[in-house]
Amino acid sequence: MNQISRRISALIAVILISFPLSARTDHVRIRTMAGMEPVGMLSITGMNGGGETSWSSAYGFTPGLEIYYILNRRIDIGAGFKWQLDRRVFRDNGNSNETFAFIPLYITARIHLTEMENFSTYALVKLGYAFFLNSQEFREIWISDGGMLDSTIGGIYASGALGVLLNLSEHSDWGLDLSMDAGYAFHSASGNNSHRTYPISYQIMTVDISLDWRF
Repeated sequence: MNQISRRISALIAVILISFPLSARTDHVRIRTMAGMEPVGMLSITGMNGGGETSWSSAYGFTPGLEIYYILNRRIDIGAGFKWQLDRRVFRDNGNSNETFAFIPLYITARIHLTEMENFSTYALVKLGYAFFLNSQEFREIWISDGGMLDSTIGGIYASGALGVLLNLSEHSDWGLDLSMDAGYAFHSASGNNSHRTYPISYQIMTVDISLDWRF
């Protein structure tokens, strides 16, 4: 866990310094997000002699932070991360502590589609790497299939969404927006034991509400 924390800290530092130092202050957007995933599906390949095994997951919450460089009125580019809170696998009606979480770090682009007074619509695309965290009870799911997992690693993260933005206040030097978007996200990982390697995927419906600070 300490190694993961160090990697996350290093990647956040890269995010914070990855924008042009010459950017004017009105070209930066910071999004503080409160996310939720009402629908999630965890899939494992290779258990029980092969094929794919899938379970739904409990309702999840995910805070996050994104920093954008505003290229023009239509396109923002940036980077960010999300930190999923632990969610249970509904393998036995969610009664056990079989929990997992992903921590995606990614680059992102927001494309503004339409504008109407203080409202606008946009599309979001994100691509990056997702760290994979899990409980011992989660790793013990594999005991009957070659032994509990010895290790797990993260993998690709990809997401797309459509949203609506409301401008709350506008001044000469800064602005505050409220935005909400809904979409789809894919996370990949893998687990290993003495028997084999098991590809893991997690697909969710995402709903993010955020305050966007423009400086």
